[in-house]
Amino acid sequence: MVSWTILPEIGSVGLEHGRLLVSAWVFLTIPILSVGLSFFSAAKAASRAIDALDEKESQSAFDSSWNKLIPWLNAIGGISFAIGLILMLCFAIANYSSAVNLE
Repeated sequence: MVSWTILPEIGSVGLEHGRLLVSAWVFLTIPILSVGLSFFSAAKAASRAIDALDEKESQSAFDSSWNKLIPWLNAIGGISFAIGLILMLCFAIANYSSAVNLE
């Protein structure tokens, strides 16, 4: 990330609003974890569905808890990505404003 690579450059000047930056990083990391868990859940749900269909239990083929978890993980990933982008934008605006005030 660009914000990570510029930290040594601005370390001597000082970093204002660092909590916004850390919060943005956290909220941009959550979607990565969420997508990974979503793929794992999808694989488990598919395996359970195959097992249920092999046993002629077509009713319960898609009613596993793994299958119900996937939409939640996708929603969490999308929402946290949007929040992360907003926080990164707020960090950029806040630091730009403070840099303009220094001049």
